[in-house]
Amino acid sequence: MPDTRSAAGAATAAPSKTKRWALLAFLSLNTLLFCSLGSWQVQRLGWKKDLIARVQTRVQASPEAPPAAAQWPQLGTGDEYRRLQLTGQLLTERSVPVYANTDLGPGYWLMAPLQLASQPADASTNTNTSANASTGVSAATPAVVWINRGFIPTAMRHSPDYARLSAPAAEAERSVQVTGLLRLPPRPHWFSRDNRPAEQRWYQRNPAELSAAQALPTQVTAPYFVDAQQIEPSHTLPAAGGSAAQIWPRPGLTQLQFRNNHLSYALTWFTLALLNIAALIYLLLFEPRRARPGPNSRRGPAD
Repeated sequence: MPDTRSAAGAATAAPSKTKRWALLAFLSLNTLLFCSLGSWQVQRLGWKKDLIARVQTRVQASPEAPPAAAQWPQLGTGDEYRRLQLTGQLLTERSVPVYANTDLGPGYWLMAPLQLASQPADASTNTNTSANASTGVSAATPAVVWINRGFIPTAMRHSPDYARLSAPAAEAERSVQVTGLLRLPPRPHWFSRDNRPAEQRWYQRNPAELSAAQALPTQVTAPYFVDAQQIEPSHTLPAAGGSAAQIWPRPGLTQLQFRNNHLSYALTWFTLALLNIAALIYLLLFEPRRARPGPNSRRGPAD
């Protein structure tokens, strides 16, 4: 009579072996995935350290002239945080408040256009009359650079102080010198909110959109804006109940501290990879020994 226990064991051997190989494949793929993610975070760590070092070098450098118009198409992340010095007419009456959330709480960045005193463009651009005719912009039209004058709190948005800040400046005060950091508009992402000019709701500091809303020529609007560190003469108001150093709009709030969690992320991924490797070793070396019948295993009755 056949051994029923042997038959049952034979029936379950194939499925058990299939499950074991499926588990081995799953753990192997996980190990490769976690190692890849860990390596990627190590690369990001090096990139972030280099970025921090480059930004610190730029913000401490002597201010330079703004990029020429011919250089605008080539501007990229390698140009961000360059310290610039610009002179021109600050059009405070065309100021636009853009929603912001800073260390001082929620409020607005007060953006204003600066018409440069000298056009940062090359000669070939200025002498191309056919191009100027097609855009409807004169070669003598001054370039426009949007300036982030600084932060104002939410409560000031509809106050008399805001009306004073956004009123036309006196003729003697319109000509200013701005020192600040070159910034590029943020790239749109899944959670970013679109500007709503018709509703006067601004969420993104996009120079072209700001110029279009203020009837300024977008063709001569720089594709960057400047976070002002200093504007001379100053166009500020003292904060209520504050010291002379507390002014609105408050400049110098550019975020220069970058989160650098890539090392902890890399350690997390590599730890998960090690756990999967440990599971693989167990399945390959110890599990077969545990499942193998010992010398004292009972034999079934003979046929």
